[in-house]
Order: sequence, then C-alpha cells, then structure tokens
Amino acid sequence: MIGQPTATRAAADVILKVRAGLADPSRPVSVMLFTGPTGTGKTELATAIAEYLYGDQSRLVRVDMGEMSGPDAVARLIGDPWNPEGLLTSRVRSQPFCVVLLDEIEKAHPRALHLLLQLFDEGRLTDAAGEVASFASAVVIMTSNLGSRNAQPIGFGDVRDRILADVAKAVREFFPVELFNRIDQVVPFEPLTPEVATKVVDKELGKLLARRGLRERNTFVYAGSAVRRRAVTDAFDPRYGARTVKRWLEDKIGGALTDLLASAPPARLRIVRLAEDRGKIQATLEQMLEREAITGNFVLEGALDLATAGLEFAIARAAAAVAFVRDSDLLAHARREATGELRFYVDDLSQRLDALDQLFGIVPKREPDLVDTDYDDDDQDLRNLRVKRPAKKKIARTPASREMLIAGIAEALLISRALPTILDPAAHAATVTISRVGASTEAGGIFAVVHTIAQPAWLDEAAFVDDRSGQVRPMPKGLGELTPTVRDVVLVVRGLFVREALATDHGTWMLRASAAEPDIVRVEIVPGASNAVATLKAHVAGRRELERVLEHGGTMPANPDVLLPVTRTINYRAPLRPGDAFQIELEDFATGWVDRGNVKDIPHAVRRAWHLAWSRT
Repeated sequence: MIGQPTATRAAADVILKVRAGLADPSRPVSVMLFTGPTGTGKTELATAIAEYLYGDQSRLVRVDMGEMSGPDAVARLIGDPWNPEGLLTSRVRSQPFCVVLLDEIEKAHPRALHLLLQLFDEGRLTDAAGEVASFASAVVIMTSNLGSRNAQPIGFGDVRDRILADVAKAVREFFPVELFNRIDQVVPFEPLTPEVATKVVDKELGKLLARRGLRERNTFVYAGSAVRRRAVTDAFDPRYGARTVKRWLEDKIGGALTDLLASAPPARLRIVRLAEDRGKIQATLEQMLEREAITGNFVLEGALDLATAGLEFAIARAAAAVAFVRDSDLLAHARREATGELRFYVDDLSQRLDALDQLFGIVPKREPDLVDTDYDDDDQDLRNLRVKRPAKKKIARTPASREMLIAGIAEALLISRALPTILDPAAHAATVTISRVGASTEAGGIFAVVHTIAQPAWLDEAAFVDDRSGQVRPMPKGLGELTPTVRDVVLVVRGLFVREALATDHGTWMLRASAAEPDIVRVEIVPGASNAVATLKAHVAGRRELERVLEHGGTMPANPDVLLPVTRTINYRAPLRPGDAFQIELEDFATGWVDRGNVKDIPHAVRRAWHLAWSRT
C-alpha cells in the first residue's frame, strides 16, 4: 500500500489481533468499512490482508454488491428453495479462513443490508437448506465511494480535509444506526497526490514488467526516469486515482513492448530499454551473452539434495582427494619454500586437511605405537622384549549435518584442484567490484550479491559510494553501513584458494523478485588484493569521464560498466513473514545447473551453486 498510512495501520491492527489470539470467537475477526475516492487502493489492501493473513490471494471472497441491488439480493446471497446454496454462504463454508470483500456496499438492496446485521453480530448465516456458514474465522471488509463521487480533488490540504469530512458524513447518513454500530472500524482512504502517484507508477510498472511473457522470454526491461515522469504527467488524474495510471502503462508501455517483441529475433537473454522521446515511448533491444559453461564432471551433481546415506560415494571421492593432497610433492615443496603470508596459507591448508579428515572419519597416518608381546619362551631377554606393532585404530566419523558434509566434500575437491597454485599469492586474494546497472533496486540485487561474496572468513576490507554525499567511503565496521540503494561496492577478500572459489561469480548477475523490476548487477573479480577505496575511486572516475565525453564529445574512454557475460540468474519470492523460506529459482551458466526450491536466503542458494562448482574434477 502506498500513501495510505491510516489504512495500513488499521490492517496491521487486525493482523496483530489475530496473531495474539484476541479475536472474539462469536463474531467475525473484524468488520471494516473502507471509504474514499475510487482508485485509492481499497480493494488492493483487502487482497493484501487475505494474502498475508491466510497465505494466498485466493482467500479473498469478493462479492460485487452492485449485482445485489435487486429484491432477489437475499436469495442470491443465502439461497432459496430452488437454489439452496447461496453465493456467499457456500463460498465461506468451503473456505472459512478468508477475507470477505463486499465491494461497493452502497449499491446493495436494503434487504441485503438487513441480512448483514446477523452476520456482523453473530458471525454466521443460515442458507435456504438450513446449513450454517460460520464467519468467525473471516475478516469482513466493505468498500464504499460514498461522498466522493462528485468531489474534485484537484488541490490538496484544505480540499483533502473537506473530501474526507464529506465522506464521513455520507457514510453515517447512508447506513442504518444499528448496522453502523456493528462496524468495528471505518477506514478512510485519502485522495492520491502526485508524489504518491510517482510511487504508484513504480509499483504498477514493476508488475507489468514481471509478467509471464517477459519471464518466459528471459527479457529484462528497464524504464528510465523520463518514462516514469511522463507516466505521472500524462496518466495521473486525482479524480480517478491509480486506475488511470494502470491504463496508461498498459497502453503505452505494454504496447511498445508488444510491438518490439513481436518482431524481435529469438534470444536466450535480452534487455529492453525504455526511453521517452518527444512524448512518445521508445523501446530498444539488446541481446546479452551467456557465460560459457566450464568443462568437467561434478561429483556433487545430483547429490546436493540427497540424504546423508546417499553421499557415501561423494565422501569417498573427497577422502581420496584429501589423501592425494597430503601425499603430494606439491604440498611437501610448499612446506619447505613458503615464507611470509604464503606460510600462513600452507599452515591453514594443513589445518583444513585435518578438519576434513575428522569430518570424513579418516584416521591420518601416524608413527606405529609400541605394544607388549608376551612369549612363552623361558629366555628372560625374550620375555622382556618389546616389539613394534601397529595398534588397531577405530574409524569414527564426527557427527555432522548433511550440509556440513556437502560443504566438506566441495572444499576437499576444490583444494585438490587448486593445489598447484598454493605458492601463487594471487590465488589467495581477490578484488571484487560490484556495480548496479540501471536504476532499479526493487529486487535488492546488489545487497544480496555483496552479502553473498563478503563471507566473514574472507572479507578483508570494503568500500562503497555513499548515496547522500556521492563520496567513496571505507567500511571499517563491516557491511553494517550498506543500504539497499547503494550502487557501487568494492570488496577485498582473502582466503585459502579464494580466487578459485569465486571463479564462477565473475560476470553479470540478474536478480528478479516477484512483481518487481529485475536488478542487473555487474561483478568483476580481479585476482590479487588492491586497496578498496582507491579501486572504487578509479571506477567512479572512469564512469564520470565516460558520461562527460558522451555529453560534450571527445575521445571515447573505456566503459567501466560494460556488461559482462551473464553468469547467474536468480528469480525469487521473498517470504511474507520473518523466518520463512525464500522460494528461489537459480540458473548457474558456469555449471549449466538449475536449482528450484525453498532456501533460507539468497546467499544460501548461491552457496549451493558454489559447492557444485567446487566439486568439479
């Protein structure tokens, strides 16, 4: 909901009452009347309550009271001898946990209003067959345009207050006193302002650009700020609210996309850019390249969702990899030659091998223990002789979760593959420049990418461009200063074989939340560690120089934001309640892997893709 703080507060109160278990069991959960001009979000809020409170938009039982204006209204709602299943009673009986929306209640027949007395008071209705429909688990919402039909909310301030006062007066005059007294809350919806209309354009444009036709074609659409301003200027009419905006977007934006896509050649991934040219909407198409898949076999392919018992083959492969590394001449050479920081990584590798041995239940080779051997011979020397004999060792795997075993398998295979680079300083450090392409931040793309790559064990330093000042700032306290609207971030990461670990992340990431515009995030990974602030300052300066040349002319510099091949796409639906899982579909082009399911968060989903890539042999 946008621009209706009173209405959203009322909806939150209803939800909190249900969660606290304080609803009256003998009445509907709440009886509410939404009043105000058309197109201000009354039906939208009712739908949102149904989805949040009951889990799905299909839990909205909508009855158009304009169809109940005749004398047969009661028979249609609760049935008659010829058709005993009423429209309202049958739907609530089959789906008692719902939001009942009585739309445009002022159009209902007076007998239908009288019928609502019993519903509001006792929370039940009896149909013509004698079957009782209980409304005790339902939220009942009525909507009305009373008092606002002839209003002209062209100005705001005093005019807005007059409109709301006229609406309140008309509502009290229309409803019988006994019915009005049974309404728990009258919720006024305010006329929309141009500022609110701008936010409505963003929201409705996001819905339009997330439709199935664009998703199925993997087409990402970006609308410039001029397009959004044009939508507000041409489409917004305070008398009709958001509906005129929706119609304009369907006509202008939807029409331009239809014409373009109907004639465009097929492509795996495309970007459409919308611009405004002398009052007209122009659409241009760009095809995006995919990252080439890496070659090799993946030990964890098909095993990421197996139970622990199904991982034995992969564990055996990982254990063999650990043994290979332990016995390799490369590791022995590194132990002799490493100095300084490289000595730290060699020692870290030894510790990781010990931890993996313990995880997989492997007993490392050790010097044989001395045990006593008894002899029956009378010779005193033989009787006292102690000989060397290896003691028996029990192999016991440390109790570990399936996730820990998968992570260990992936790490063991990654170490085995990257071992030849153990003495290369650039193998253990990387500088990652992360930039948001376009204006959209609705999918939280750059926020998710930064938190994915900036693992606590790796993050050494970071810098970002402050939204307010435009200055490059370091982040000495970690990622706490980061906001979802940030455009550029540089991370310096250090860790054992971190370059190989992040090899599949270099490229363009596409993230798309449900009913939102996609975020395109450019991830450039350079081996070795550089100063984060200096790297980001150079990146921003290169962008400004390109913008200057484009505006004033001159020798064209390199584009620091040139799009890299697409390496990963993530479509997700965020949970409605804190703690619930994300519904995610991830396609990783480096491995050719597609993952669908429920995960804790986006970084968790990407780590599954990492584990698969690390298991390449």
